Amino acid sequence: MGGFSRILRHALDPVSLLLLVLCLVFGVRSYFVADEVIHGRNGYAADGTLIRNLQTVRSSHGDIQIVVGHVSSLMFRAISPWQEGWHYLSHEPGNAYGASWVVWSHMGFTYGRIDNAMLAARIVIIPFWFLNLLFCLLPAIWLIKRLRRKPKALNLCPTCGYDLRATPHRCPECGTAAALPVAANGQ
Repeated sequence: MGGFSRILRHALDPVSLLLLVLCLVFGVRSYFVADEVIHGRNGYAADGTLIRNLQTVRSSHGDIQIVVGHVSSLMFRAISPWQEGWHYLSHEPGNAYGASWVVWSHMGFTYGRIDNAMLAARIVIIPFWFLNLLFCLLPAIWLIKRLRRKPKALNLCPTCGYDLRATPHRCPECGTAAALPVAANGQ
């Protein structure tokens, strides 16, 4: 199990660093341009009316906004692209705080809900500062370990750490043949 966790850890470090860089870039960009990815699929409500189910991820004003819900067919053109499927939109960033749909909000985290005849949605807003903090943890731990690691001395046995200054060719403690640095070979 120790080997698997080490492999997983070594895989998560660069992924976390990449996510940190992406969050920093999109976090800054979100103040100038709102990027939005939408997936829409047509369906029918319980009363038989045509609706479009939407899943949206949007970055705007330093936040990631996740919206899941559906809209009435009367609002298809106003709220979502006309066709079903995946869509990417970019537009002016808009600030959603203070809206009547907010149920709970604290430190930039927000949960909201809209329920009416035309639109039903659940909204979760996560600030980029939190994602940056979250994704910087693994790279920070890796960097601290690298900085605290003692450099390996050239005159120590790689197996047991015995001082090889008196016997540079073989460790008298464990018998391991020492790898000599180029300078010790007289080259």
